Amino acid sequence: MSSPLAQCRGCHAAIVWVHMRESGKAMPCDPELLTEWLDETAGKAASTRTLITSDGVAITGRRGTAIEPGTREVVGRVPHWATCVKASEFRRPAGARDG
Repeated sequence: MSSPLAQCRGCHAAIVWVHMRESGKAMPCDPELLTEWLDETAGKAASTRTLITSDGVAITGRRGTAIEPGTREVVGRVPHWATCVKASEFRRPAGARDG
């Protein structure tokens, strides 16, 4: 489930916070809902898109088309870290633990 519009502290773009199902944490996402065809079987190296569904599930895959085997239609939002010009300011250093 997503929250009302908020504002990114870095780039000041509009964002929504989506509560992730597995972790229970909130993920900042771009507010626009997108519908894309993703092939989740392509593997991490080929993954070019992550969408966060409204119920808090991250779907990652290679962009595809409706006629390609292995693709499925996904409706979701782009995580804001993928589009924010100031995203590097919010990344944790390698090896940092979540508190």
